[in-house]
Amino acid sequence: MVQGKHDLHDLIIVLADTGCRLSKALRLTPADITPRGVRFPKTKTGKPRMVPLTGRARAVLEARATTALLFPKWDKKRASVEWGRVRKALGLAGDVEAVMHTWRHTRASRLV
Repeated sequence: MVQGKHDLHDLIIVLADTGCRLSKALRLTPADITPRGVRFPKTKTGKPRMVPLTGRARAVLEARATTALLFPKWDKKRASVEWGRVRKALGLAGDVEAVMHTWRHTRASRLV
């Protein structure tokens, strides 16, 4: 996949399939991808965490592993703006619960 063209798509896959926080996804590096999954060096609790990867999340992360950061041109503001465009296109602009963090809850629901 060409980097830049499908960034939001890739980001949503990573969020939905790992359950990680947006801030953690945006700081991922190629070194965080391991045979066992993706390693988040420092979580909210201050401890590292290894999260198994789905096939599609692994494919996305490995395809993006050509730069120091896997989402080099992204920050929380850009993610919010792009997500706002998607929400508007889906007719969800007024839905205050349709936020990026929802993907974290999606992963938790899938695990249950």
